[in-house]
Order: sequence, then structure tokens, then C-alpha cells
Amino acid sequence: VGLVVPSWAPQIQVLSHGSIGGFLTHGRLNSILESIMHGVPMIAWPLFAEQRVNSVLLAD
Repeated sequence: VGLVVPSWAPQIQVLSHGSIGGFLTHGRLNSILESIMHGVPMIAWPLFAEQRVNSVLLAD
């Protein structure tokens, strides 16, 4: 039926899976770099701190 994940999902394994078509990210640098390394398109949704700057630089 459902799946309960008691901890964080393994982001690198998720991004490297063939069925992933995109990644909604908060814009932290590690998430951006991991997505770029795996060739996964991103939608950035910055929340605070440097995330907005990272998202703007990512769009440029």
C-alpha cells in the first residue's frame, strides 16, 4: 500500500534513477551540484539565506 521512509531519501540515488525527469530544489549548493552532475533539470524554489542568489545564478 504505502511506504514509510523513516529518514532522508538517498538523494544521489534518486537523482541518478532513469525515471527522474526533474528536481524541485530549495537552491542549496549541494543539491544544485548533485542535480547538474546527474543531468537532471531543476526548478528552484528558494526559501532563505543564499538560496535566492544560487537560484538566480543557476538561471543565468
